[in-house]
Amino acid sequence: MKHRSSFSPSMVHLAAKLNAALMTLFMMTLVACSAIPEPERSDLRDPYEHANRKTFAFNMGADTYVLEPVARSYKSTVPERGRRAIDNHLEWASMPSTALNSTLQGDFENAALATIDFAINGLSFGFADLADTQGAVKKRNFGQTLGRANVPEGHYLMVPLLGPYSSRSLVGRVVDSIT
Repeated sequence: MKHRSSFSPSMVHLAAKLNAALMTLFMMTLVACSAIPEPERSDLRDPYEHANRKTFAFNMGADTYVLEPVARSYKSTVPERGRRAIDNHLEWASMPSTALNSTLQGDFENAALATIDFAINGLSFGFADLADTQGAVKKRNFGQTLGRANVPEGHYLMVPLLGPYSSRSLVGRVVDSIT
């Protein structure tokens, strides 16, 4: 014997929609009750969030009141050719670090290009780009080398005047500054 339901298909459909709406409302209520107040939130990758926020505020003030005015003065005072020479010199000075890190990462072609670029442009102490290798040498740093060696990224850090870094990239920056 077949059992017949006393509910029409449209009633069953309406009940299913009502059930879904009630479940959604219940889930939204649960989520709202479990939210952590804004001042107490912290990302697990940022255990230093409070200090990072203060450092960020300091950096913004330093940028607005010191660094931007100095940069505007530099740009208006030093001619384009002089700025280009300084840019070339700074690029040239970073080539030994790029050559070393390229070697450590197994990129021997890039290491050779960086070494050649450093040797040729060394004739002008890097102030002129004699090698004209614009874009041929890929910049490499020790943070990338640590990453290739599977060193964990570490925590997020906001460094005064330098900006945001992971622990690994900050160590890389320090090592690069002495190589």
